[in-house]
Amino acid sequence: MFFKYLHYQWGFPIWPDKAILDAVGNIGDNTLSIETSIYRRFEIGDECILIDKTDFRTYEVQTISGITLTQILLVGSLTKTWEKGSFVYPVIASRISEDQVLSYQTDEVVEFSVDATETVES
Repeated sequence: MFFKYLHYQWGFPIWPDKAILDAVGNIGDNTLSIETSIYRRFEIGDECILIDKTDFRTYEVQTISGITLTQILLVGSLTKTWEKGSFVYPVIASRISEDQVLSYQTDEVVEFSVDATETVES
């Protein structure tokens, strides 16, 4: 499946720019309270991803409509409730090069390194 969609635009979280929810984000909310947005690459119009700190397979992607020192305003509303302490990362839109090397560890675990170029599209 990964190779089938290489030509699509992908979103990559910027791991070093992690912000942490400072309060519960309730379903239907359109504001995230975070510790700080200083030195984080959150940009209006870009996406952010919320990730459960205990289960990285649980996530939600939202588009940013505004940013303050301690809040991220969303275009849409949260589709689930996010616990205080959940992670929020900025997402950078990128395209993956066609030459990727996969190393199958098991039937369910694959290790790979991704070479992606940030895209700036209208």
